[in-house]
Amino acid sequence: MIKVSVRVSQNQITPAIQRQVTALAALPTQGVQKFQALTPKDTGNARSRTQLRSREIVADYPYAQRLDDNWSTQTNGQGIVAPFTRWWIAQLKRIARIK
Repeated sequence: MIKVSVRVSQNQITPAIQRQVTALAALPTQGVQKFQALTPKDTGNARSRTQLRSREIVADYPYAQRLDDNWSTQTNGQGIVAPFTRWWIAQLKRIARIK
């Protein structure tokens, strides 16, 4: 068995890295908000049932896959996951450049 642990002291983190860590910590909450905004709105059920659970975005309704498969014209033929993934990658690139 191999066990590895890493301990980082706060006084060893540079201010730039601390800003990146802070931005990364906020990303899941921002992510669920973006995913909800990309979710088509008819009655609001899909948006309200999309939640952040244990750092995972969960679309907890039976027609989630249908919405991602462009069942709704509100997705403009892109679904939900594809534009969300592009947004997520852009956020990670932005955070990597924080100085």
